[in-house]
Amino acid sequence: MLALSIPTVLLNRMFADLLNYDLPSIPGVSWVSPILGTVIYVWGGRPFLTGAVSEVRDRQPGMMLLIGTAITVAFGASSARASASSRTSSTSGGSSPSSW
Repeated sequence: MLALSIPTVLLNRMFADLLNYDLPSIPGVSWVSPILGTVIYVWGGRPFLTGAVSEVRDRQPGMMLLIGTAITVAFGASSARASASSRTSSTSGGSSPSSW
């Protein structure tokens, strides 16, 4: 998981702006962070997501449902924000998400 997390953070536009460094000018580099972030969400969140589904089926909400809901809301909000940034940058000439 750490092997996926490091490039996800280092190739993130917001992180690069925060530390004042430029991302490499490789085509598609702005898609690395969102794609790896999705892999981390699905792979790392799987125990919580399957546990949440199980708790809903059993009608016994617990911690797995709470955590599964929290990571899903955070992932959805992040995706919506990146999608909005992508639409904004695409109207000004860009074609990829500007911050994830």
